[in-house]
Amino acid sequence: MSRLIIHDQGGLYYTTSTVVGWIDIFSRKKYRDIILNSLQYNIEHKALLVFAYVIMSNHIHLVLRAGNPQKWPLWDILRDFKKFTARTILDTIMKEKESRRDWLMYMFKYYAKQNTNNREFQFWQQDNYPVELLNINQVWTKINYIHNNPVKAGIVDSPEEYIYSSARNYLRNNKGCLLKINLMNPDPNVREVKNDFGVEDSGLDPDVGDVKNDSGVEDAKPDSDVRDIKNDSGVEDAKNYPKSLT
Repeated sequence: MSRLIIHDQGGLYYTTSTVVGWIDIFSRKKYRDIILNSLQYNIEHKALLVFAYVIMSNHIHLVLRAGNPQKWPLWDILRDFKKFTARTILDTIMKEKESRRDWLMYMFKYYAKQNTNNREFQFWQQDNYPVELLNINQVWTKINYIHNNPVKAGIVDSPEEYIYSSARNYLRNNKGCLLKINLMNPDPNVREVKNDFGVEDSGLDPDVGDVKNDSGVEDAKPDSDVRDIKNDSGVEDAKNYPKSLT
């Protein structure tokens, strides 16, 4: 299958990164924190602008853009982000207590064998399913979809109860949230996004119509890809969610 391409390295994109085999690795706090810490690093050191995110049990969604695409193109940031988080998570599995270690490493090795690059282990699926967002209405459709993932999965009753997403950032204006992000202005006539980093041009044209990807469809990831995350009681407790190879 051909891989979808980020054509505009300075554009605003919705992306999906999924663990091979839909393995529920992010049911553990320490692995979710690795994702947050890596996003924070890219925000601080590579001018990454994150407008929305959610970390589910086996995939993550982002709305993001490169703040300095000439120096750090978005494609390069995503590539390095996935390489670093994969390597760090695999190292953590091997070195720290993990009841699923043997099974996890077996599965990551199995999926690596299916890859023509012949890597020893594969953590992430190769594609990011990027969809360029040119219309503010499409942007908010994606942000709302991201924030409602945990609700649709039956984890929480309302988006802001799930602390591993940006829903609380918009409700609390970034206060008391795990990751400080760029807040998208809901007014289609306002082309600037104000945040603690200054003023950032949203780059959106409110008059642009539908948003398409290379396959000609609006979203490469259907809603049915949202899987339920349950504990022994049938609903995962949001209070258990902490702070902080390809």
